Amino acid sequence: VGALAGNEPPKSGSYLMPNIQRLENGSYRMYYNRSTLGDDQIKYAESPDGVTWTIKGTILKGSSKPTDLTFAFGGPSVVKLTDGRYRMYIR
Repeated sequence: VGALAGNEPPKSGSYLMPNIQRLENGSYRMYYNRSTLGDDQIKYAESPDGVTWTIKGTILKGSSKPTDLTFAFGGPSVVKLTDGRYRMYIR
């Protein structure tokens, strides 16, 4: 996977578990986990060629409270349903 570019500066933490979907128009969308203790996020990026990626935004932001279910999560896995919609699963 090529370099990420986008509308936000690189941040500390880990970028993990990418899941890449090829879209009907031939471009790509990548869902990935950006993880730092107490600040897990599922983000997405898009690419016209699968090499150059542009960060587009955050899909899910975790809680900063250790007792909340969304304190620690990740591993986005996206599947296309038979009706054309997409569903994301996370751990």
